[in-house]
Amino acid sequence: MGSQAKQQQRNIPRAHSATQVSQGFLQCREARVTLLVLLGLWSAVSIWGNRDVWAPLVAVVGFCVWYLIEIPVHRYFLHMPVPENQRLHSLVRRLHYAHHERPTDPGLLFLPEWVTLPNLIIVPAIAYAIGYLPESLWYLAGYWTSLTVYEWMHYAAHAAWQPSWGPLQRTLQDHLRHHFHNDSYWFGVSNRFMDRLWHTSPSPETVERSTPLRARHTQ
Repeated sequence: MGSQAKQQQRNIPRAHSATQVSQGFLQCREARVTLLVLLGLWSAVSIWGNRDVWAPLVAVVGFCVWYLIEIPVHRYFLHMPVPENQRLHSLVRRLHYAHHERPTDPGLLFLPEWVTLPNLIIVPAIAYAIGYLPESLWYLAGYWTSLTVYEWMHYAAHAAWQPSWGPLQRTLQDHLRHHFHNDSYWFGVSNRFMDRLWHTSPSPETVERSTPLRARHTQ
């Protein structure tokens, strides 16, 4: 009974509404960490952030940066060739390929914290060195907001939610095509625009099904 319950916890439950998506999202430890960081960043902005009228524009820049880098990060970093070195092999597989192997496992759904959390040190350190620490808080708050949206939408796609709003529905469907049709296309998770810009959003009928990544990279 205990092992059965544990197995059930390792699968994302199907969601039929945005509320159910959010409830399931909050059941994941990584999601709660992401939200706590988001709350902390906006709290830091309210206390130490630049008070100039243009400062919120820095948050807008941070928000947009994630959308600009989402495709290249997914395409070239998360899908990097798996090295032969066993330690690096395990590291790269955990970074993303393991998620392709078990796409309904919530423990593999989120970007690893050792990838996202260093931003909270690196960006302020650089900003402090050049004298822009208060502005960096705005930037990080905007960036982390878009990252949180990305993680929520990623969860929503794997929860098989089918929203009634067409653009959102097509965005989630495209991500499932990346997993189950051809992993060389449809790299966008939170938006479709950048896939079109990178020419990685073909008509599904024109693309052959690829060999699943789990068959190519599992050892």
